[in-house]
Amino acid sequence: MIRAIFALALLAAPAQAADQALEAGFSINTMRAAAAAPGLADFMAEELFHLLKEANDAAERARDEAAAEGRAFRQHRLHASAQERAITADFVSVLQWVETYSGGAHGNVYVETLNWSVRDNALIRLDAILSEDAAGAKALRAIARALRADLSARPDLWPDSIAMATVPDPAALQSFTLEPSSVPGRIGGLAFHFGPYEVGPYSSGPQRVLIGQALFRSGLKPAFRALFDGAPVD
Repeated sequence: MIRAIFALALLAAPAQAADQALEAGFSINTMRAAAAAPGLADFMAEELFHLLKEANDAAERARDEAAAEGRAFRQHRLHASAQERAITADFVSVLQWVETYSGGAHGNVYVETLNWSVRDNALIRLDAILSEDAAGAKALRAIARALRADLSARPDLWPDSIAMATVPDPAALQSFTLEPSSVPGRIGGLAFHFGPYEVGPYSSGPQRVLIGQALFRSGLKPAFRALFDGAPVD
């Protein structure tokens, strides 16, 4: 808990001075999510603490190596942001972005999705909400087909990578967020997120595909079906 509090305090701290090995910044807008799911807030704080420590250690090593070899050192950068998606009495969903730069030609962007069960106080996967019968398998295939069709229609993406990233397997389709609905208090669909190089070149940027709940509703587990309704709202 001490580390979590320390990490949260860092969110309000200004970026480090220019002579530091790492410049860090945070844009965390998850106050409603934290209130609805304190366990998720603790989990995110712990993750941010470890992320910052690892990035700072790597930057200091790179700076020391550059000094020892007489090379110029480019300050490393880290920026983490988080955005609330669906927040209901049962589930809270957050989208996180981590942008890093470690001296190369360009930085990197990583996408992480966090879908939290308030009742279980734990993260959930896609297979937690889809039934294990034929209806669930059919819904999974429908989601995969919709993702593949949407991404394939976008310019400059990589067909082979799209095919690999959209196989109808819960293990491959875990980077998703629960999306708010046109019906208050319900979940309107799922948004799937793909970082740079996952389905296309860095220049194409991250990709997001929104899937309305009507496409897969029949394959939801009975306990989840009442939680989904309406159309997804961006």
